[in-house]
Amino acid sequence: RPRLAQVSAAPPLVVSSARSLGAPAVEAMPDATPEASVDADAGAAVGAVTTPIFKLFAPELAADAEPSAGPRVGELLGVPTPGFTVLTARGFPLHLRPEAMNAVLEAPHINQLPVGDLLIRTDSVAQCPKSSEGCRGFWPHLQGHLSYGSFRNPRDKASVHGGDAVCSVETKGGRRKVGPKELLELQKVMRLDLVAAPAEEGPLDTSGHR
Repeated sequence: RPRLAQVSAAPPLVVSSARSLGAPAVEAMPDATPEASVDADAGAAVGAVTTPIFKLFAPELAADAEPSAGPRVGELLGVPTPGFTVLTARGFPLHLRPEAMNAVLEAPHINQLPVGDLLIRTDSVAQCPKSSEGCRGFWPHLQGHLSYGSFRNPRDKASVHGGDAVCSVETKGGRRKVGPKELLELQKVMRLDLVAAPAEEGPLDTSGHR
């Protein structure tokens, strides 16, 4: 596996994912076996080949160099980090048309697609002529960029609700329960590059037992 220049002696952290098959991300060291056996019912075929999605690098320092503070630089699916995501509403970026967004930002960038927005478009994406391309077949402006399915919707003050066996998320049609099974079913259709794991969201004044 090729290495980037100016890395420390220690190998970089590499996180791998069988994203081409819609499987959840798995962690692996650089010398790990590139084969990942995943249950077909969990969203991917057995024997899926994983590819690195995140690399963390540190610049080489001379032996007598003073340590310096700075951002934790790396690459996320080829996009330099640290960076930011482009928040979307129903698949489209806020305030600017996709064409204008592509002209302003360097490609590729990361589009943040809240799960609550994706749930109400699952049938439409599955039935579109280019359903094999997932969300990119339904929203062509996502092509050439990374797609991130976030469990939380930053546009809403409270978009995730707990207190039950599984969490619920806000959608335009009301709250929908979304557990691991529902999230994997969503990923089979949308074929996102990155998917956030289900997690409860609570304010700072939430009692300790939560």
